[in-house]
This record gives sequence, structure tokens and C-alpha cells, in this order.
Amino acid sequence: MQNENNNYRFFGFKIQHLSSVVLKLSRRDTEQRLNRENINISLPALAVLRLVRNDVCTTINDLSRKMMIAPPTLVPMIDGLEKKKLLTRGTDAKDRRRICS
Repeated sequence: MQNENNNYRFFGFKIQHLSSVVLKLSRRDTEQRLNRENINISLPALAVLRLVRNDVCTTINDLSRKMMIAPPTLVPMIDGLEKKKLLTRGTDAKDRRRICS
């Protein structure tokens, strides 16, 4: 039984390590592709665009929860994407928290 538990821990560690390596390589590849195409956007900003693409409109608080980033950190990123005309905030002048792709 103890040997079986040790095997599970070992394979769990290996899976976690391999997942980390794959994620790192994926990030590096994405950054290289963005640079090659002269697209000046950070990976977190790209993640925002992907999330907004899936939801017609959302709020900063919803994005914040999905990305696990505090709203005050997310707002400048949203502002930058809006300046680049990659997304727009909702038409409700009273609620600029709405974000639409």
C-alpha cells in the first residue's frame, strides 16, 4: 500500500512537472508568434481578448474572477486594449465596466 502511494505521488509530480514545461513552451511560442507578427500585446492582454471573444459582453469583475487578477490590475490592461481599438466598453455611459469585443 505504501509503495502504491509513493508511485501515485511520483507520477503526480511528473505530471505536474510536464504540465509546467508544456505551459512554458506554449507561452514562449505565443510570445514569439506575436513578436514575429509585430503585435504589441502582452499574454495577459491576449487572454482578456480570448475571454471577451467567448462572451459577447462581460464586466471587469467577471474577467477578474476568471483570470484570477485583481480588478485594479486589469483596468489598465483593458484601457490599453481599448486604445488599440481591440475591444470597446459598453455603450452605457453610466457603466464603463461593461466590456465588449
